[in-house]
Amino acid sequence: MFDKLDEREYLILSYVAMREPVTAYRIAVDNRLFFSYTYKKVVELERRGFLASAAASRGQRVYKATPMGIIALIQREGPRRYLVDKLASKWGLDGPRALALVEKVAKLYRPDMPLNDVELLYIYLVKRGLIDGELAAALSPVAERVKASLRVVCTSV
Repeated sequence: MFDKLDEREYLILSYVAMREPVTAYRIAVDNRLFFSYTYKKVVELERRGFLASAAASRGQRVYKATPMGIIALIQREGPRRYLVDKLASKWGLDGPRALALVEKVAKLYRPDMPLNDVELLYIYLVKRGLIDGELAAALSPVAERVKASLRVVCTSV
């Protein structure tokens, strides 16, 4: 479904998903990886959209797994509870709704899907006619958020 990730990239991605936010230094130390290799891989995973970074204290950067990174882990490891819960919290959905969306995305995946923003993903699926009745019911909270944001945009113009 996604670009091929090697074993160590999956190791880094899994570690970040379980312990986020985390520094690249902590990833290297806890997984016994070379520092330069870890920093290079973390930057690469961020560039490809699997991780996101933010500034922390003392000039360090902390990393978090993006929804796309969590979906990549779910595709590899199966829908483990902690992964589905983490994805649900990032998307603002409950577990079963997030899992329904992941299953739909896995079937219909295209490289241009905006996986890191659930509202944009919802609009993408609606625009292309890819939402069926069951998924529409599961995504009703997202639909309400999209409608509310459109009302705000329309009234402020």
